Amino acid sequence: MLIDKMNIAILDDDLYFNRMLTHYVKTICSKRVYKVIDFNIESYLTPENFIKKMKPNLDILLLDYYLTDADGKTTISGEEVLERMQFYCRNCRVIMISGQKSIPHVIKMLSKGVYIYINKNANTNNRVGHLIQDIIRRDNRYIY
Repeated sequence: MLIDKMNIAILDDDLYFNRMLTHYVKTICSKRVYKVIDFNIESYLTPENFIKKMKPNLDILLLDYYLTDADGKTTISGEEVLERMQFYCRNCRVIMISGQKSIPHVIKMLSKGVYIYINKNANTNNRVGHLIQDIIRRDNRYIY
């Protein structure tokens, strides 16, 4: 019997990284592991598609910092996406994933409401998996 639904979105314009991360999240968020949670996992390659289809009940957003829109020329930062979505989805936990390692930049993103900021590297999948598991455990809605 399912107790609850958890909505997760992935926004990264790098096709390979997006598909790899989406596959990983779908694997770890399975009914074999979390029998009482129905996961809805959606993936977006452009900020404009994400913003058009954004849901107010989004629980977790995995957000790249440097994004290119559909035209391939317009650069939109994860910070801009964060600001737009915070008015629409106030309870969403945003995990920002970026190669940007500047400490002042990380502090700025955390002060703007990012749940956690992680570097994009070979260990990103494992780190994301631990963070999702931690969110599920901390959130009283989800009992597994």
